[in-house]
Amino acid sequence: MYDIEDLLFQIEEELKNGKKSLFGSGVTVDSDVIYDLVDKIRSSLPEVVREAKAIVRNSDKRYQEETLRAKGIINDATQRANEMLANHTIIEQAQKEAQAIRAQAQDFSTRLRENVNEDLQALLSDAEAALSESLNIISKAKASFDKK
Repeated sequence: MYDIEDLLFQIEEELKNGKKSLFGSGVTVDSDVIYDLVDKIRSSLPEVVREAKAIVRNSDKRYQEETLRAKGIINDATQRANEMLANHTIIEQAQKEAQAIRAQAQDFSTRLRENVNEDLQALLSDAEAALSESLNIISKAKASFDKK
């Protein structure tokens, strides 16, 4: 992993050592060098940023899987309730069990959503802090370059 400040310093040096443009106040630099340094900066981003991206990608899949599981529980409960309804002596019991299973499935689904949202919030907060820190470093480097 590279030190981001060192890489930014190298970009500054490349800009400082660039050839003066024939027109205007710009300079000509080796774009391959600049792109290489930018790639190194990207590879040096904190792991939490990559983790947050992975969580976001996987959260939809996880939510869908758990929703299917909850629907399966509800379908099983409905099927079981229908079978129990065939026998008139236990109608009330079947209704109570089906309602309890539905409530359990709803509770499970609600807890799952809350847990996923909490996990995402924590990871996104960490990613936001890391990106903010990186942005501050880049802004300082840019400001120091603009002063020169």
